[in-house]
Amino acid sequence: MRSLLVNTREGLGIACVLASGCHVASNVEIVRPGAVTREILHDQITPGAPTVVVTPAGRLRFVEPLRCATTETVVQHATMERVLEPNTAAFVVGLVATAVGAIAVAGASFGDDPTGSPVFYAGGMGLALGLPLAIGPWIGTTHELVEGHARAPLVRAGHPEPCGERGLTARAATVSINTVDVRGKVDADGVFAIPLFALLDAYTPDKLRPLEVTAVLEDDGGASRTISTMLQIGLLAGAAPAYLASLEHHDARIETLRMVPGLVAGTLRVSLTSSSDGPAVRVLLPLQNTGPGDAWGVRGQIDSPVRAIDGRMLYFGHIAAGAVLTREILIPIAPDIASMIHNATIDVAVELRDGHGTAPETPVKFNGTVFVDAPRS
Repeated sequence: MRSLLVNTREGLGIACVLASGCHVASNVEIVRPGAVTREILHDQITPGAPTVVVTPAGRLRFVEPLRCATTETVVQHATMERVLEPNTAAFVVGLVATAVGAIAVAGASFGDDPTGSPVFYAGGMGLALGLPLAIGPWIGTTHELVEGHARAPLVRAGHPEPCGERGLTARAATVSINTVDVRGKVDADGVFAIPLFALLDAYTPDKLRPLEVTAVLEDDGGASRTISTMLQIGLLAGAAPAYLASLEHHDARIETLRMVPGLVAGTLRVSLTSSSDGPAVRVLLPLQNTGPGDAWGVRGQIDSPVRAIDGRMLYFGHIAAGAVLTREILIPIAPDIASMIHNATIDVAVELRDGHGTAPETPVKFNGTVFVDAPRS
């Protein structure tokens, strides 16, 4: 009997030792990204394809859009997932041991002296060892989240972002706008010298349409590059009042028409001259208002087969009854165009308009030889 007690205690001890393996503990660190801050690296710039934009003053500006590299700093949150889960291997061993022990005990019970049978004791040991292993894995399982170890922020390269634009450097440019060619200087910020309203009617910005623009830029070394784009005119239309206000000796008001004016054109003169910007065509037109009413918003637009001077605007503004106003414009042209029209016979017409539709419908015309005038400053 004493031997049986000793054997039983030893078996339970072994079961307790084995039962300590009833569970599998695991610690899994989970790292989740948090807030992201982006820094633009203004010293790492990539220029884009050159293009043409409109300034708030209604001028063309040749630019290359810029994209800057970025870095992203990502805050990292670490969480420790602690899991105590059943040890399936222990459960299988316990299940087998319990089953074998139960069979042994049941078999020995049919003998003459079950308690004295070694099989009975072996079966008891199997039950004592197997039951804790079969039941224990499913008791005491846990799953919890705790704060993990501090993690340094993750720094990575981000997507490039737009970071402004840069004016193109050029000495001069020849710009084709729809069917008109314009030549002028380009300043250090890429702004074209000839305002768009020198070609477009600033009194009717609501009638403007998108402009097909092709510009040939020339640098100091004689090299050139071409830029083409389609300009939307929303910003340009908003610049029209400021442009009219900037014209010298020009009254842009359009007041109520009380009496009909009588606009009579003088002689339209066209000549070739030179200025500090190079060769230019000089166009001069006097207009007299014979009355009896004042004329408001008077202007004229040139029509000519010579693309270099076609489309230019002459702005007169308000012409009081009995007054005479003369307007002169200098149109910069390329040297080869100047050579072509020097002493040549050309056609130039000026279509007159005003704020109340009282201007003569017949254009003022010039048909003659283009002579050279004295140089202009």
